[in-house]
Parts: sequence; C-alpha cells; structure tokens
Amino acid sequence: MNSVVEYFAVFNRWGQAMFQVNDAAPGDANAGWDGRVHGSAAPSGVYVYVVRMRYADGSKKLYNGTVMLIR
Repeated sequence: MNSVVEYFAVFNRWGQAMFQVNDAAPGDANAGWDGRVHGSAAPSGVYVYVVRMRYADGSKKLYNGTVMLIR
C-alpha cells in the first residue's frame, strides 16, 4: 500500500470549507487547491488547512496550519 492523502481541506476564517478532497495521491496536482471556490477566485487572506495522511506502514498523521492567499 502506498501513502495516501486521506483528507485535505482548506477553510476560511469563519470555518467554512473552501476546498475538500479525500483519498488522493500525494503530489497529485489535480487534488490540490487552486485558490478558487466554486469556480471563482477566493479573496486574498489567510486560510486554514488540515491534512490527514495515511502512510505505507499503516500509520496516520494529522497536519494543519495556515496559508496566505495573495492576489
């Protein structure tokens, strides 16, 4: 079994999900957030991300932090 991004989500400052994907391959550009919400450019600002990884050995790890979107 390879490593998998079990869950990846980006939230705005009010906790609303702007983007979400499940069971993606690490490094898959099609599974990343492009700074858009429902096809429209998201406003500049700070967003929170959460990533839950499942590694080849079966272990899991949660990562989170912030990202600044600059237009």
